[in-house]
Amino acid sequence: VKELLKYGADRTLRNKDQWSPLDEAVAAGHSEVMKELFREQDSEIRPHSIGKLSYLTIASRWGHVNVLETLFNGPKNALSMQQWLVTINTKSADMGYTALLEATVSRHQTVVKYLLQVGAKNVGDRFGVTPLHVACRDGQLEIVKMLLGRDFDVSVNIGISSRWGWAGSTPLHYAAENKHHQIGRAHV
Repeated sequence: VKELLKYGADRTLRNKDQWSPLDEAVAAGHSEVMKELFREQDSEIRPHSIGKLSYLTIASRWGHVNVLETLFNGPKNALSMQQWLVTINTKSADMGYTALLEATVSRHQTVVKYLLQVGAKNVGDRFGVTPLHVACRDGQLEIVKMLLGRDFDVSVNIGISSRWGWAGSTPLHYAAENKHHQIGRAHV
């Protein structure tokens, strides 16, 4: 990448799927390539997206903590950091997943831990399903403990019927329904 850029490769060109070289690097988890592409940008990093998913959501889905660290530790000023904190809790345009919900659904404990450290919140998708709902449903005790350690609301319920369950269900409903007795205890 470094040599191609040195000889004038256009980092802004998109392929037939409308992906840029930076998009490819993010999805593949190549943080060193991302750094080279950022170095060539001469501008601050912005919360980019591929299709309807932000870079943060994509990195969270695939478990790329290194990409998240690159995004958060790249060139920034007070304004760009503020943009990232807004973006980390922003819902994707498809199902309304945040980066934290995506990491929880994908069972990436390391990513969940990192996202919580940089300010992720227990934000629900378009149906109101939160990371805590998903972790309780799937029996992810360690993720449940991480989320409860952030004082997330254990009584939050799903607003409307969804593919995850019925209106009014709380994380405790999911733990009970799926026989996750350890998680039920973690709630208390």
